[in-house]
Amino acid sequence: MTAEVLASVPERSYELIGDLIATAAERSMGNTESMEQNAHAVAWERGHELGQEHGSMDGVLEATGYSPLHIDDGTVEFTNCPFHRLALNHPTLVCCLNGALLEGALEGCGDTTRSVEPVAPGQGNNQCCARLICRQ
Repeated sequence: MTAEVLASVPERSYELIGDLIATAAERSMGNTESMEQNAHAVAWERGHELGQEHGSMDGVLEATGYSPLHIDDGTVEFTNCPFHRLALNHPTLVCCLNGALLEGALEGCGDTTRSVEPVAPGQGNNQCCARLICRQ
């Protein structure tokens, strides 16, 4: 049996987003909630697991390929979108999943000082549809 090797520069997490979409679709087939509701729930749950597994948002962000950039005011921008190609063609779905994944990760690692803010990719150093900001 031949091992499969995947490499990407910059780092991408297409396997993660694919698993989220497939799990949400399967869940939608078995209940009465909308695909959007299931997608949000699945992504939040996976983010929560990642937060618990890595213990910090920095750990989650590095492991999933966001390439975090810490700004002096406490904002964390993402210089990479780990789901870039899919986000270009399906921004509504992918960015919904992305936001929920990040929200779940914050909760999972116990980070109560920051929240997820939607932004337009290309704003500042951000190459993603979200960033982390300090809670007011």
